[in-house]
Amino acid sequence: MNKGRWSYSNYRPLQRYCKRCKSNEVSETKYFIEGQLIQFIVRCNSCGYEEDVMEEIKWN
Repeated sequence: MNKGRWSYSNYRPLQRYCKRCKSNEVSETKYFIEGQLIQFIVRCNSCGYEEDVMEEIKWN
């Protein structure tokens, strides 16, 4: 469907709450290299749980 390239169709929607403690006190951190998003971390401010969201990106 997406011809092997990463697309928003298979991107799971970003949850606005923490998976561990179900708090909605989450902050987002984006890392860019030369204008390209390489990492996107969602961190919970209540319990400190971090999740790396950009693990689905396929490098061609």
